[in-house]
Amino acid sequence: MKTGSFISWHRTSARELDLAGLLMLLTLFAALLFSLSCAARKPVTETLKAEPCSAKTLKLLHRNTSSLRTLKGTLQIHLNLEEPGYGGRVQAGLAAERPDKARLKLYVGFSNLVDVAIDGDSLWAFIPPKGTLLLGSAEDTASFFAPRALLTALREVLFPGEFCLLECRSCKVRGGICRIEDDFAGGRRTSFVDVRNGTLQDMHLVNEEGDEWVTVGFRRYKRSGRIRFPREIRISFPLAGLQMKLSFDRLKLNSPIDEGSFRLDVPPGTTVKRFEELQLREAEQIEREEILRQ
Repeated sequence: MKTGSFISWHRTSARELDLAGLLMLLTLFAALLFSLSCAARKPVTETLKAEPCSAKTLKLLHRNTSSLRTLKGTLQIHLNLEEPGYGGRVQAGLAAERPDKARLKLYVGFSNLVDVAIDGDSLWAFIPPKGTLLLGSAEDTASFFAPRALLTALREVLFPGEFCLLECRSCKVRGGICRIEDDFAGGRRTSFVDVRNGTLQDMHLVNEEGDEWVTVGFRRYKRSGRIRFPREIRISFPLAGLQMKLSFDRLKLNSPIDEGSFRLDVPPGTTVKRFEELQLREAEQIEREEILRQ
């Protein structure tokens, strides 16, 4: 199973991005998606006493969440924070069954800020404005840039495989919507599934303190053959004051993906350096700022 997607990332502020800022924001996005995917896939440990889950509904839900083999299109990611942030966009190529492979392009305006390729533990980052190619290990660069975490998070959300609600034993049905409640990570999760076509509509996650942690809405389902896929996913993190909307344009399901899209195109005369040099300079800059603040 291979997939590719193009991601546009917009934040409210229009001020210019620097490399470190954009990479760190991408890391934040990866962490948020990863936390969402982990919570959403906790096994069901308790369900309310209600009517049995419909076998037909579970069959449709299974089909919708496990039959997707490839995905290709434009994915717009909108982030809204309470505080002003950066603005830019990210294009990415993903291979669903290979979480160790990715291609990421980060842009500011029409300028390509950095082009990253990952294959296994090897990472290449080409910076066109500086004519520099950075070489390193995906594992070693995880503290500064989380491309593997981003890829894993997107894969978990977009290609969940055996969805957690398949373990449902009972639910409450009202207006054609099955409401399922279960324990997760010390808190509670409430999921709403359309019983007619087996599509997940909403998910609410409450932490162990009783605070609303994450809410997710799946909208505008597209049908391709026998499966359905949401064109829009809305994610809200109330405690962090963060809202995220993922919307797909020109979406194609189960279509072939060009393997060449994962390769870097580096022009002759490019300066080659180790990624550790960039990390060292960032660490030195942080240390200098700390000294000045003291």
